[in-house]
This record gives sequence, C-alpha cells and structure tokens, in this order.
Amino acid sequence: PELGLISVNKACILSLQIENSKTDITIADPSQKQENIKITIKGKYTCSNGKAIYNKEKSETSIIIELPQNIQSGYPQNISIQKL
Repeated sequence: PELGLISVNKACILSLQIENSKTDITIADPSQKQENIKITIKGKYTCSNGKAIYNKEKSETSIIIELPQNIQSGYPQNISIQKL
C-alpha cells in the first residue's frame, strides 16, 4: 500500500497503520497545549470520522483533528482515511 506525503502544522506524535487502501492515524500532543492539529496528505482522501478538504490545485487533502482538552489533554485521537 502507498500513502502520499504527510505533513502536520504543529509538533505532535503521529502513528500510521496502513492496510490496503485504508489508513488508521493516531495523533497526540504531548505538550498538552494544542486544541487541534492539521494533517495535510498528498493525494485525494476521505476521512470516516473527520472532515477532509481536498485542494484540487495542490492535489492534497487537509484534515483538522480536534484534540482532547482539560483533563484529557495529551490523549491520542484516532481517525481513518481512505484514498479515492
């Protein structure tokens, strides 16, 4: 399986589990200070539990992950993406 280039807009811990055309992403903020993190992936993807925005000009998908706050700050968030 192949996944496009991935970038994030803030420091974080990112884990990927790629299985066929589906990829599970786990993301966490060890600093416990961020409210969200934006993941940008080269290519066109859908997100089963988040909003994926495709930029046709750049041929990339952006997904904003809302992170847990207060007592759950630093806890990981999980999303699943699939290439279109």
